[in-house]
Parts: sequence; structure tokens; C-alpha cells
Amino acid sequence: MKMTYYYITLVCLMFSISFAQELAETDSVYVNAWKLANSDDKIDSNERSFLDILAKSRGLNQADIQAMEIELKITQPDKLDQSGRWPLVAQNMVLGASLYGWGVPTVFGDVDGQWYIGSTMLSVGGAFYYTHQYTQNMEIDHARSQMMRNGALVGLRFGFALNTLFNLHETYYFEGTNIEDAQIRDTKNEKIRALMLMAAVPAGIYLGDKLYQKDKPSNGDAWTLGLTSAAMDFTVFTLYNRLFSEPEEYLYRNETNDWGTYKVKTGISPEYTKWKNRRIIAGLASYPCSYYLGTKFNQNKMYTFGDALMLYEAYAYGLLNSLYLYNIFLENSDIEFETLMVMFSAGAAAQTYYVDRLISKNDFTFGQSILMNLGSLAGMAFGAGLGVIGEVDNASGFSMLALLGEVGGAALTYSILDVAPNGSLMSENASDIKFNLNPTFLTESTSDNGKPRLIPGLSASLRF
Repeated sequence: MKMTYYYITLVCLMFSISFAQELAETDSVYVNAWKLANSDDKIDSNERSFLDILAKSRGLNQADIQAMEIELKITQPDKLDQSGRWPLVAQNMVLGASLYGWGVPTVFGDVDGQWYIGSTMLSVGGAFYYTHQYTQNMEIDHARSQMMRNGALVGLRFGFALNTLFNLHETYYFEGTNIEDAQIRDTKNEKIRALMLMAAVPAGIYLGDKLYQKDKPSNGDAWTLGLTSAAMDFTVFTLYNRLFSEPEEYLYRNETNDWGTYKVKTGISPEYTKWKNRRIIAGLASYPCSYYLGTKFNQNKMYTFGDALMLYEAYAYGLLNSLYLYNIFLENSDIEFETLMVMFSAGAAAQTYYVDRLISKNDFTFGQSILMNLGSLAGMAFGAGLGVIGEVDNASGFSMLALLGEVGGAALTYSILDVAPNGSLMSENASDIKFNLNPTFLTESTSDNGKPRLIPGLSASLRF
């Protein structure tokens, strides 16, 4: 009886050791999987799904998982995602070389050329140092960086607009002498104008950062919001010019000499100033509207950078294709320029919307977006080349060939690219086919540091 008790105790001990070793191995596999998923300092939804399935298949309960992940997060050093830091530094250096290189000497008064050259060089170095220090301890991925860059450009746009509204922009006054008009530059507001522009840029960066922290857009969303704001501003500009006729810009007086009567400019027309200011206000109002509509339009879409690049290309090609269509169908018509610009804006918006519907069903990488653009350009060049060889000497025929070539090049490139969305394993009509995927993981020792490397895998079964 005593011997039997010892045997039972020994079996239990061996079973406990075996179970502990299996549990340790299971924990090791999960730990390696977690480290691989967290190698970029974040775990996305797909990686989390794989980890959950792995934990379930290994028999880990939620308490074990939470304890392991808490310990892993404590032992792993915190790393800031600063992948988007360099584009912001680069843009600010460009602004330093241009805006601040001109603005700083202007604020200090009359200086010679060497001050502008020296100030430009100093501004480049200062922009680098300031942006480097400002973002040193900042979590700044590409999405946040793009929102801040959008803010800088919008701030610059507002700076120019406010200078015009407050009559701080560069103006001229006129002194009519004989036949020629003497236009004399008015520099009294030059310092204030420079300060306005230099203050608008950091204000825009700050606002863009606040909007990022509020809405947390993806990198593609941030790029798309930049396109939306620019497109909305252009659309408002064209619609305003079409709906409200532009008055005469200058005031004149009549002068008479031996050669006859002629007009001499005496100043800017008040009616023109009011018309232009109203257009500026409408353009500025389009930015908050475009941001609101853009965030609603992009809601839950999570564009990638490749998707956003496709939309930029679509808008540019939409403008170009509108010109082709005008040459084909309306070449000899008497359409006003303002109406034509509205048509171009509508054509660009329509093509952008179509491409947005296209990418909603597909996943375009950055490289695939570039290939789509190159395919369109190649097709356009092919069509234009046929026109040159065929000695097509009218705009409508040449535009037709170029347009057909562009569309054909884009269609051919799209047909050979694998842009099916990730996880799209079966078509909708394959309801009778049972396709199962189970994740599995293997470990492999690396030769560099000796640490185990996780190799993800899939176990597939097909029933039909």
C-alpha cells in the first residue's frame, strides 16, 4: 500500500513537471508571437486577432495573457514612434529657406542683399534645430506629421488672405504722367505683412496637431484631408468667379495730348476690392467646411498612403481629362473661361469620387499606386505618339487619342495588379465551399543574436 502511494505520488510529480514544461513552452510561443507583433511598438487589430486565436489554441486563459503582456510591457523599453519626424523637419527647413529667409530681414528694415542670403542660411539651420527640439520627445508618426504639415500650408494660405483683407499686401499707387503710368511700390506695411506670414505658419502647425490628437486620422486620411481642403478651395474659387462677375480692377482718368485721348490708371476700384475680399472670405470658409466633410467622408475608412496617392492622381487626371473632353466636344464653342473652370473642377471631383469607390473594394500599396500612375502616363504617351505619327493636326483628334491611351493604360495596369483586399479568400458566390484557416506558429533560432524568431503560418482545409 505504501509502495502504491509512492508510485501515485511519482506519477503525479512527473505529470506536473510535464505540464509545467508544456505550459512554459506554450508561454514561450505566445511571448515570441507577442514580441513579433509588437516589433513596431504597436499591435494592430489583425495581429491581436492572431494572438487571441493562438492563446485559445494553446489553452491560455485571459488572466494568464494579461499577466504575461503586463510583464512584457514593463520589461520592454518604451519607444517613441518618430517615423514622421523627418518630413516635418524637411518642410520647415524649406519654409525657413524661403519665408523666414525673406521675412526676418524685412522686419529689421532696409538691408542689403547679403542680409537676405545670410538670413536664409541661418533660417535653414534654425528651422532644423527648432523642429528637432520641438519633436524630440514627441510621438510623431507619419499621420501626425502630415496633419502638422497640412496645418503649416493652411496657415500660410490664411496669412496671405489676411494680409489682403487688412490691406497689408503689396500694393502700388499711380501717378499718371503723359502716356505712361508710374506704378510706385507701397512698402509701408511690409514689416507687418512679413510678421503676419511668419506667425501664421506655426499657428497652423499647432492647430493641425490639435486636430490630429482630436480625430486620430490614419496617414492616408491625413493626406486625403489635405486634398479635400485644396479641392474645396479651388471649387469655391471657380464657383465664385462664375456666379459673381469681376468688376473693373482699376480706376482711370482721361488724358489728352497731341496724339489723342487715352486712359491713365489712378488707383484700385473699390468695387473690385469688395469683390475680391468676398472671394477670399468664401475661400477661407471652405477650409473648416472641407475638414468637417472630409472627416465625415473618411469615417471608418482608414485610408493607406497608397489609397490617398490614388486619390491625388485621380484629381490631377480629372483636371487633365476635363481638358481633353473639352477639346473633343466643345472645341469651337463660346464657353466663358469661368464656366470652363467650373467644368474642370466638377470633372476632377467626379473622377476622384470614382477612384474612391474603386479603392474601397481594393487595397492599393504605395508601389501599386505609382504603377497605376506610370501606366496611365505610358498609355497617354502611346496615344499621343500615334497622333504624331498619324499627323493629326487638330486638338479634338489628338486629345481623343491621348485620352483613350490614358484610360487604356490605366485599365491594363489595373488588370495585372493584385489589388484584392487582404483576407478576401473566397468570392461571394462560393457559399457551398467550406474553407477554414487556422493560425500556427513555428520558432526558429536566428544566427545574429541567438534569440528565437517567430515564423507565422497557416493551416488550411478545404471542403466542397
